Amino acid sequence: MLAWEPQLEALGRLLDRNQFPDVFDGGFVAPGVAIDSFDTGEEKTYVSQRQKRGSTARSRQRTEAWQGPPNSPAPIIRPDLQAFYDEDLAKVHAAYPGTKAWRQEDGLWLRTESALLQSAPRRAVFITAIPYSNTQMLRAWAFWDGFEWIGPRHTNFPDGSICAFEPADATWRLGESLVPLLDIYTVWALRHLYRSEFGRWPGHQSVHHPYERLTEIGDNEWCGCSREPRAVYSDCCKDKDLQINRVSAAVNFMLRTGGANRKPPDSVICFLRNSNKVPSIRQILLT
Repeated sequence: MLAWEPQLEALGRLLDRNQFPDVFDGGFVAPGVAIDSFDTGEEKTYVSQRQKRGSTARSRQRTEAWQGPPNSPAPIIRPDLQAFYDEDLAKVHAAYPGTKAWRQEDGLWLRTESALLQSAPRRAVFITAIPYSNTQMLRAWAFWDGFEWIGPRHTNFPDGSICAFEPADATWRLGESLVPLLDIYTVWALRHLYRSEFGRWPGHQSVHHPYERLTEIGDNEWCGCSREPRAVYSDCCKDKDLQINRVSAAVNFMLRTGGANRKPPDSVICFLRNSNKVPSIRQILLT
């Protein structure tokens, strides 16, 4: 077993208990008080010197699409939001060293990186579009090492943007510091890393549509319904979901979400590869 795998396993167990782990500067994730038990030698000193941040994030995940209104008018820019995020950037740079920012008239682009684990084989790169208007929804995309899109699980239809919590839960709102949001994205990426290594999504998730549950949730993953107490999919909704008309359910699901496929916009991919080609936030967030 590789040096980082026991820590990833421990984090998976923590998430399965619906507990959010600690996130440290640089986007390192650790299971709370047990942080030093997974490090040896010089790395232990390095861990103890990292600044830990608490988080109010929840473990539930949402995969239903956000759909913008058709023919939306131009957003009304809020100078207070612009001033707040200009000031908040200092906290972002401290928590996520190497952050790059691009300012536009109607919003802010960020490129941040999260190491996830010491010696982990992959790091997560996030491209985030922050509007200066509360008539638009902030969106972000994640990539392994800045190249491979992280998805499609728990991303929005059809643009493949991160869907890391239920918006209705008010886990994070526009006008709040970006650091807790980036912490949430970091743990979301860690879940993807866990799934790629151990074959299952760790922790609770919200997957309300039966067709999506059938096509995405593994038998040994927590069911995506809202039933309490929670159970794994094979012991919860799977038998009921198997009784649905698959064709009808698939059509209904695609009509609700805007299609069966998810992928980041070409302009975001181009921006990821060439930082001189900055997309228009207004166009990205209105599509």
